[in-house]
Order: sequence, then structure tokens, then C-alpha cells
Amino acid sequence: MAINTVNSVRLNELNLERKDYTILKTITAEAVVLYREDGDDVYLEEESGEFTSKHSWNDETGWKLEKHTGIARFGFLSNDYDNVSFQPYPGYVARNLAIYRAINTCKLNGADGLIEPVISMSVEERKDRKVAYKATVTAKLLKLKTDK
Repeated sequence: MAINTVNSVRLNELNLERKDYTILKTITAEAVVLYREDGDDVYLEEESGEFTSKHSWNDETGWKLEKHTGIARFGFLSNDYDNVSFQPYPGYVARNLAIYRAINTCKLNGADGLIEPVISMSVEERKDRKVAYKATVTAKLLKLKTDK
């Protein structure tokens, strides 16, 4: 499991003047997690095969991770960081994977933070008995101006 965090604020909360920063661009990051049930077992997989997992339900102990392959990546915005849980909740997994990808895009572009991120989720049942949870994060990349 890999975890990233980034500060997330509204533009008016920065208490900066326009000359103090540059908005580099608007970015979009997506993640699709496929969900399937089979009896007491739940299967999750990232659409392109980045990770797969099998979880089984036990009335005494709750969810148990039976098998996992690949790396599950979770990103958190500073104002919603919580305990990381790899339970079989596909919406949670898709949301945090999309945030992880947005944070990486932020770093790759040399930005200092994400401004006003908007996170949306869609759910679609597919013909293969899987349900696709698609999370999309859209945010502006902010670069603070520094003294040279």
C-alpha cells in the first residue's frame, strides 16, 4: 500500500494576493475500481490490473483480506485524511486512488498544491457481473512565487 497526502484549500483561504502565486493549469485524474460479489466473497480490481484483492466475510471477525496482488495506492487531501482501510468498499478505494494520481500529477508539474479539488463518482453495472466505480478528481495546480 502506498499513501500520498497534499494540502487542499480554497483559493480565498490562502490569504495571498494574485501576485504571490500562479495557477499552472487545471488537471483531471481518474480511477476505476471494479467490484464483484460471489457468495460471501468480494473481489476488487483496478481496471488496468494495478491491483486485485479478494475479501471474505466472517460473522465473528468481519472482513478478511484473503488475497492481494499489486500495489493499492491511496491519496488523501489534508482536510480528509483518515485511517487507511483496505476494506472492500470500492467507492472509497476508487476515490483515494484518483486523489493519489492527482497528487502525483501535482508533483510532476512542480506545483505546490491542489486548489479547489472537485471529486465526483459514477457507478455503472457492466455485462460481466462487475460494477465499475469511477472517481474523477479535477483541481487547479498552484505554484507559489518565491524570492530568488
